[in-house]
This record gives sequence, structure tokens and C-alpha cells, in this order.
Amino acid sequence: MPKNEHLPGPSDIGYINLPSEAERHYWAREFGCSQEQLMDAVAAVGPLVVDVRSHLGSRLEPRGPDKTPTGPEDRKDR
Repeated sequence: MPKNEHLPGPSDIGYINLPSEAERHYWAREFGCSQEQLMDAVAAVGPLVVDVRSHLGSRLEPRGPDKTPTGPEDRKDR
């Protein structure tokens, strides 16, 4: 089955397809990070969702009442 760029979710739930703008948007929203952070994570650990989730989870932390994730650059304990 061909990939459909208009689907609301990824074409493969276990793999991040960075060339697809729709998938970058989906996964960045799913992980609570920017598309740039997503691309950096994929460059660091590869495109498998489980690896990217683990990598980002160790770098993002909840902040504020809405628990918006932030990167280590936003930590106040530095």
C-alpha cells in the first residue's frame, strides 16, 4: 500500500519518516518537542520510535501547569 501524505498519523507507527512534513509534525506533537529537536534525536539514535522516545524522554521534562515539555536549556537548576 502506498504511503499517503494526507493521513493524520504516521504510515508506520514504529518508524519516523523525516522526509514527510506531515510525519515530522505528528511526531513532534506526539513527543512534545520541536521539529528541530525531533530531527536532532533521529540523527542521534536513528528513526525507530522506541529509540527516539527514550532519547527525548531523557532530555525533556514537564514544566508549568500544562506540563509543556521543555529541553535542558530551560532548566532553572543550572
